[in-house]
Amino acid sequence: MMRSKIYYILIPLIIVFAAACKKKPIVEQDNSFIGGWRHNIDESETIYLIINENSKGFIEHYENDQFEDDTQHRKWLIKNNVLYFGWLGMGSEKFTIDQYPIIATSPILNNLDTVNIGDTYMILEGDYYVH
Repeated sequence: MMRSKIYYILIPLIIVFAAACKKKPIVEQDNSFIGGWRHNIDESETIYLIINENSKGFIEHYENDQFEDDTQHRKWLIKNNVLYFGWLGMGSEKFTIDQYPIIATSPILNNLDTVNIGDTYMILEGDYYVH
């Protein structure tokens, strides 16, 4: 009886771990993600996604151009056009990639995000992130 309870706990953990292992570090897939990416959430709040050459990075939050907080350093991963912040990236730490990094050939005004000609940008979850 006790053995079957252990299996009910171990099997889901093994499945989650196996699914997480299939993700690749983002820079191995596409090194154009390297750098700092800015998105203006509203008139006072800005978020930066930082992706380093080793695929590690963090997320910074600014309020009225003043640093508020950041996350611990983790690896940025990719699987099926989804960018994950960490192996278990969930909720606000997982981003569907709508547009991979690309150089703007014309100006783009999207809500509070402005992309100038020559800027590199990407679109995650419908939001513009400018390099």
